[in-house]
Amino acid sequence: MSTVADVLSRVNYLLKESGTAEASRLWRDSELYLWIDDGQSEIMRAVPDSTSTVKTFTCGAGAKQTLASTDHLLLRVHNLTAFERSVLDLYDPDWEQASNTTPTEYTYDPSRDTRNFYVNPPAAAGSQFPVTVSVRPTNVTGSTSALTIKDEYLPALALYVAHRAMSKQAEYGSAGMEASFLQQFMATIGG
Repeated sequence: MSTVADVLSRVNYLLKESGTAEASRLWRDSELYLWIDDGQSEIMRAVPDSTSTVKTFTCGAGAKQTLASTDHLLLRVHNLTAFERSVLDLYDPDWEQASNTTPTEYTYDPSRDTRNFYVNPPAAAGSQFPVTVSVRPTNVTGSTSALTIKDEYLPALALYVAHRAMSKQAEYGSAGMEASFLQQFMATIGG
């Protein structure tokens, strides 16, 4: 797993500040940390799989289930079959009031609600199954902080941070370099 130091090494190379002591650099590490946080969030929004992880989900009682506050999106529910809510609503309008038991199906529509999904039959409290979720990046606190995004997105993150640095320091950078870093970032994440 990559760390903040890995990003800083690439960024300092892009900004032509490799080998320069922090006190002599135009961009302080503490400022770059903020842009690393922003960059990880931008990558997560564009490519939810960039922060995916498999974990055990523990249900509350009922059909409606809520993702943890650290989760961005539900990507997959393992061991349950996906169903179309509109079809079930049509054939059994009261399905959400059925007895709580072990779920066998789920439905999730992130275009309507990113935080909640539904299981059928409604879950008994404590029912568990594995899920793949896109997690929200954690804020970095120093050069040894681990990144939340997967390693293959490290080059994109470095480009994002270089873009932010150059856009802030217009007198030292150039609009052309800033735009180039942004275009490369967008191309790297498929935007």
